[in-house]
Parts: sequence; structure tokens; C-alpha cells
Amino acid sequence: MLNATTNFDALLQNDTENLQSKYKTLVALYARFAPSILIVDRSITPFWYFLGLFGNLLSAYVWMHPRVRRKNSSAVYLAALSVWDLIFLALHPFQEVREAWMGISENSLLDCGLLHIPLLTAQYMSPVLVLCFTVERWIAIWFPFKRDSLCTPKRACIVTVAMICIVFFYNLIQLKFRRYDYELSVCIVNTQAVEWTVYTSISEIIFSGFVPISALVFNLLVAIELYRITVGNKHMMPNGDGGDASAERKFRSTTLMLLCVSFFVIVTSLPAGLLYALQNQNYGNVTLTDSEVEQDSTWQSYFSATLTKKIVDELSISHYSLNFVIYLLTGPQYRMYAHQLLSSIFGGCCRLIRGRVGQPKEQLKQREDYYFNNSRTNRAKRLSERNSTMSGTNATAVGRGSAELDGATTGTGGDTNALSPLIVKSTV
Repeated sequence: MLNATTNFDALLQNDTENLQSKYKTLVALYARFAPSILIVDRSITPFWYFLGLFGNLLSAYVWMHPRVRRKNSSAVYLAALSVWDLIFLALHPFQEVREAWMGISENSLLDCGLLHIPLLTAQYMSPVLVLCFTVERWIAIWFPFKRDSLCTPKRACIVTVAMICIVFFYNLIQLKFRRYDYELSVCIVNTQAVEWTVYTSISEIIFSGFVPISALVFNLLVAIELYRITVGNKHMMPNGDGGDASAERKFRSTTLMLLCVSFFVIVTSLPAGLLYALQNQNYGNVTLTDSEVEQDSTWQSYFSATLTKKIVDELSISHYSLNFVIYLLTGPQYRMYAHQLLSSIFGGCCRLIRGRVGQPKEQLKQREDYYFNNSRTNRAKRLSERNSTMSGTNATAVGRGSAELDGATTGTGGDTNALSPLIVKSTV
């Protein structure tokens, strides 16, 4: 979607009449012959902006919460994903207004590089981060004994920073092909250079092809292993006590949530890459009149292909906005902290609607303490307390039995005949 609209003058530079004189930009051409393209572009994208800004702010708060990110490396990746999705949705409207409404090319120094590079970085970071936490989840479920050493928040931070640096410096290559002309006040992109074709092709292959497909492969491996463990009643962690069982359920719940997010990003990213590989924009004869354009099969095929591309572009943008819906549906911990934030913001209104006036604060505190007490951090302490309690109980039972035995043999604890069966059995 990022370079979907170009100045129509460049397409008609050899023509001096007809379409060039009437339609200066592609937006003007679409408005006349294919208004559905503009309807899709102008109506759906603002909806993604609204949902995405709200959802990513909420997600960033939840995944950055101290209790959520403690001992949880996945929270680091999801927090970074929320932040970069938020950056993308904050920068994308500048391009959207220019291309979908004004129909002009990049005409300022800000658009030429200072805005374009961060926007591309945010666009590419989403599938890259999804691949990162998918690989980490694969390591955790296929190599459970290495999970504590390899899947740590510190390591997740290092990987995230490394990926940001790699993607950002890769996008700086674009500055080689971009030049701002101060006299004409326009950004000139050398799209005719062979290096530009190679660069854009590699970008699409990596970020719209290789990265989503790799994430898909690791996702399938995780899903297969998780299914095998569940059906075979095998567990990655000892499951003998309540603390371990709770940790195991939390791990599987998080794995399910990450799988859903990863599949969603893959499904919405791959079509854009495939369409880019298959696209063949053939503009019709620019000397035709309006009535001839309406009957020309080449122009009509071009308009149909452009409409398809716009729909796929809108589908691709959706994963920058709708991840929080998956978190709400599959993440109980996310729901709890999201509820806590929204309750603190809306206060009495939310409680009045739910009919629970005066209760949420205490209940949220109890639920938060419950999740904290069932975390891996306190499991060893609870096991130690449980073992000491059981040892004390066993010692008390043994002491009581000894006292009864002594009382029975000395006549102070009851009738000695009560022990005769035991004596006979031991004798035999």
C-alpha cells in the first residue's frame, strides 16, 4: 500500500491531450472511472486507525505492566509489537491523506525520508516480531529443559533491539534512491535504477514472503507438538501439585494466544506479498476518450486489479489494529489488566453498567494476588511450605499412634484386648 498512488503526469508524459488534460492524478482518474477504489481506501482505513490506536495503547499498558512482564519473555515481544503497531498507525495517516485524498506524490522533505523510513520500519517490524516470539515459543515447547535459560525477558529485549537496528538500517538504503529537489519542491525517487528494482524485490521477498512463511512453519511445529502433548497426556513440566498445574495451564494459554496472533498476522501479510509477486500493472491507451476508456478491456482490467490490491492492502493493515481482540479472547491475564485499566478510567460508569458498585477494586486486588501467588516465582516457596506442613502432620500422627500404643500396653490407654488382633497378626 505504501507506493500505491503515483502522479499521473508521469504516466502520461508522452501524451498531450485527452486523459492527461482532464485527469492530473490517479485519484482523479479513479473518481471518474472506478470510484469503488476510493470508497474502499477512504472508508475502511480510518476504521483501522480508530481501533488500532485504542487497542495498541491498551495492549502496551498491559504488556508493560511489571507483574505481567516479570518472568514472561513473551510480554516483551508483545509490548514491542504494540508500540510499533501504534507508531505505524500514527504515521500512516500522513501518507493516506496524500495518496487517497489529495492524489499527490511526496512533495516535502519530511515525506521524502524523515517520515518514510520510520513508517517502513514500523511496517516491517510487525511480522519480524511475530517471527521472533514464534521461534521462542517453538524453543520453549520443543526444548522444555532449555526454556528457563533461553526464553528470558533479558534475552527477549536483546533480540528485539537487534531486530529494530537491523530493520531500520536496512530501510536507510532507500535514501540512496531518494532525493529532494528544493527548486521543484518534490521528492524524486529513482525508480528506473536496477538497484531500486532489486532492493524493492528483496524487501517484498523477505518481509512479505520469507518472514511470514517461516513463522507459519514454526507455528505448525508448535501446534503439532502441543496437540501431541495434550492428547498423549504428557506434560512439559511436572504436574503433580497445584502450583505446577497452574503454571502449565498458564503456559499453554499463552501459547494458544501467541499462535492465534501469529496465524492472524501471517494470513493478513502473505496475500500482499503474493499479490506483489503476481501484479502486472498494464495501463491502457492514454489517448482514449472517456467513453473509449469505459469500453477498453485493458483499462477495465487495470481498474479491477487496483481494486483487488486496495482490498488486500486494507486486509494487511488490519493486523496492525486488531491484535488486541485476540488478546481479549484468548488471554485471561490480559483481560484482567485491561479490565483494571478501563475500570480506573471509566470508574463508576463501568461499575454501574455491570451492577457491581463498590466491588471491582477489591475483586481485582484478589484476582491480581491470585495470579501473582500462582506464578513460578513463588512455586518453590509454596512447595517448601507444603512439604513442611505434611511433615508436621505425619509427625503428629506418628506421635499420637505411639501414645495410644503405650497407653494400651500399660493399661492407661484402654483395654489390652484391643491390641490382640495386631499381636496375633504380627506373630503369625
